[in-house]
Amino acid sequence: MHKNIDTYTVSNNLRETMMVSGYQIIGAMLQGHEFENARLTKKGFAIVTDKGTRYVQLRLDRNTSILIEQKLENDRLAEEAKKQQMARAIKKPVVSNNRQSINNNKNTQAIVFRGDRYVSDTQLCKKYNRDINTFRSLVKKGYSISEALGLVPLRPESELADINKRNNAILESMAR
Repeated sequence: MHKNIDTYTVSNNLRETMMVSGYQIIGAMLQGHEFENARLTKKGFAIVTDKGTRYVQLRLDRNTSILIEQKLENDRLAEEAKKQQMARAIKKPVVSNNRQSINNNKNTQAIVFRGDRYVSDTQLCKKYNRDINTFRSLVKKGYSISEALGLVPLRPESELADINKRNNAILESMAR
C-alpha cells in the first residue's frame, strides 16, 4: 500500500524552487541549508505560501527533536549576539567626535579636533577659550565638539531631542 506524502514547494537563497517532503525540509535545515520561505519550529516547520504562513507539525523521533531544539537555541543565541554587537556599535563614541582612550584609562580622553590632538577636554577648552563646564554640558546634551566650543551656531534643542529619541528607539528595538 502506497502512503501519500505531502510535498511542499521551497525556495533557496538562489531562488531555485523544489518540491520536497516535510522530512526532507527538516533534514536539509538541520544540515545548515536555508530556505527563503521556510523555517524550523519546535515540532516541525513553518512555510510561507500565497495564502499565508502554514505551520506543519511532523512526528519526529527523540533525536531529531533534540537536534531541532539545539539548532533553534543556537540560532537564537547568534541573533542575540548580533543584536548586542549592534547595540555596542551604537554606544561607541561617534567617529565625528574623534575621541579615543589613552592608556586604556576611561577617565582620560584624548581628543583629536581639526587635526590637533588634545590630552583632555580641559586642554581643548583652554585652546579655544571656552568654559569647561559649558563645553561638557553641551557635549553631554548631544552637541558636536564644534558647537560646544562655540565655533558654529548651536542647533535647536528640539532637533537634539529628535535625534536622541531616534537613537533610543533603535537601541530598544535591538534589545527585544
